[in-house]
Amino acid sequence: MLSAVAARMPHALTPARRRRAEAAPHPESISVRREVLRFVAGVLVAALMIGGASFWVVSQAATAQAINTAELVTQLDARNVVRPLLTRAALDGRPAAVAQLDAVVRARVLSSRVLRVKIWTASCSARSTSLRPNVGASPVTCTTAPCKTSLP
Repeated sequence: MLSAVAARMPHALTPARRRRAEAAPHPESISVRREVLRFVAGVLVAALMIGGASFWVVSQAATAQAINTAELVTQLDARNVVRPLLTRAALDGRPAAVAQLDAVVRARVLSSRVLRVKIWTASCSARSTSLRPNVGASPVTCTTAPCKTSLP
């Protein structure tokens, strides 16, 4: 109850408190324009950070999706178009079998999305390569390279 009465009474400043209050810097007048500019600057920084992070996430997702789609298309073409034509004669390099395989690959596989087809043997050597016409590169000769995966 005493605190309620003390709250209603005017406050008297002691000389020490009065000196501290006078020595304290007075706050600058608040400028609405400055505060609005500070707010807008903060919002722009936050928007740029969110936009940059969103762009990075979407870019990573798009790249991963493109790689997954390319792998799927490759597997489908390999299983459904190329595998039925992979005979011992084609792998041994007999001209008639290689010509038939090359004709089918050029007609049914090579396109704007597939530029090159390489046939790898179990020993990881390239036996056949087809390039889309007008790519600007000459056909690749048989080379060896490490195998990454094989068709099941």
